[in-house]
Amino acid sequence: MHLIALIPALAAAILSGAALAQEWTKYVGRDLQFTIYFPGEPQVQEVSYTSAQGTILPARRFSFEDGTERYVLTVVDFSRHRAEERGATAHAAATLSARGQTRHNRHAYQDGLP
Repeated sequence: MHLIALIPALAAAILSGAALAQEWTKYVGRDLQFTIYFPGEPQVQEVSYTSAQGTILPARRFSFEDGTERYVLTVVDFSRHRAEERGATAHAAATLSARGQTRHNRHAYQDGLP
């Protein structure tokens, strides 16, 4: 299965003082092939994700809330719509930026993946 993880609002939460003082736990999503650290056990929801082309794709959202802090990872399955995978990260960033102030937006690669 080919998946893309979209990580909204995580960077800002990581930089907060309260987040740094917490005990972080490793969460391994073996079936979706990812690993992430959360400050506690995340809630898991089956959700839909609308691509830049308007296609509704299956996704799974992992989230954890602690007071005013919110940590979210959304994993989207592009396996049946590979052509729509290109530009998915930019689309997600634009969608999130429309909700509020963007403080940092930079394209990067992790383990050779955008």
